[in-house]
Amino acid sequence: MSQIIVGLIVALVTLWFKSARKTREAWLKQLNLPGVWDLDDDRTRPVALELRGTLSAGIYRFRTENRKEAGKWRISGNSIVLAVDGGREERCELRFFDAGRIGINGPQHIRQIYVKRADNVVPLKRSL
Repeated sequence: MSQIIVGLIVALVTLWFKSARKTREAWLKQLNLPGVWDLDDDRTRPVALELRGTLSAGIYRFRTENRKEAGKWRISGNSIVLAVDGGREERCELRFFDAGRIGINGPQHIRQIYVKRADNVVPLKRSL
């Protein structure tokens, strides 16, 4: 009897982990972070955040008129972690508003909303 209960618990935990993984993958696909993001603020000079890599990690470049920064980025929970080349890490809260529109809130990025720059490259499917 105890083996049946243990088996059920293992099955439930396995199902929960699979469901959580699928939910996270769907969220990452919805975010679609790789690309160039522009600050959605008409009052400031152009600000661009370029994210390259996979849906959950890669390299980044942050540019303003008087500041340039580069390093690595990764998703950790509901946050984006920006690790500047040279050691400093900045954890920012990441919010999804709509397709191509995210919010980042952290020490260097206080309540900033970014809009994804339109990309004119259309991936074509290869025929086999």
